[in-house]
Amino acid sequence: MPSPIAPTHRQHGTFLLLSLLLAVLASCTSAGKPMSELAKEINATRQAGPTRFVPGDKIWVRFAHDQTYDQHVDVRPDGMASFLLIGEISVAGKSSAELTTELTAAYTGKLQSPDGLVANLEATGDNTSRESPRRYFVLGDVYAPGSFAYVGDEITIPKALALARGFNKTSASLESLLLVRWLPSEKGYHGWKIDAGIDSWSSPEQVFLQPGDVLYVPNTTIDKVNIWVDKYIRQLIPFPYLSYYVVNQPASPAN
Repeated sequence: MPSPIAPTHRQHGTFLLLSLLLAVLASCTSAGKPMSELAKEINATRQAGPTRFVPGDKIWVRFAHDQTYDQHVDVRPDGMASFLLIGEISVAGKSSAELTTELTAAYTGKLQSPDGLVANLEATGDNTSRESPRRYFVLGDVYAPGSFAYVGDEITIPKALALARGFNKTSASLESLLLVRWLPSEKGYHGWKIDAGIDSWSSPEQVFLQPGDVLYVPNTTIDKVNIWVDKYIRQLIPFPYLSYYVVNQPASPAN
């Protein structure tokens, strides 16, 4: 199966994430800032604007004037998709409106009336399945670490922990939880150390996750960083997926 991106880009994304995680983990035993104080700052970095296609998506192309050419296509790991009559087009990173405009232009001259063409993200039914291409990661001292489908819900830190079957009550350090997020405007990862103790779960100021986020719950002592990296980074996070965001997410428009 082809890689989503060139190896050099994938290695670069891996290095960026590991460097950030190791730097923050060096002081993980100290408490972070209260979640209520960080919520506004963190939520302001959430991706805005239209949903953009990613590898693994299914696209439904409809023609208002000739349903003969209606089609369901898959976005391949390399970000390409194959369409009737026009062949392959790069679609990853594009919005529905952008792809609709591009396809309308491509079909002009091939179809008598391509006007009215619409290309939308196709609902897959059970969006909670492990096949969802939009995922976030919950790692560390939880009972079911791994990746989880993001289906458009408002995923808070307590909800993310619950979906990971909870945390180890005897050793998990919720007061120094780590959230890592790719920020297109900065072209790099950013990390926050959050005091997300149970007392803060009822606060109206909640942190909301987004696809690609890495939420790490440390235990009370982290003294074997190399083992942690091997267990939770190299084995559980599919870096081609994370690195896709490194090289393909559009930069935020200038103010």
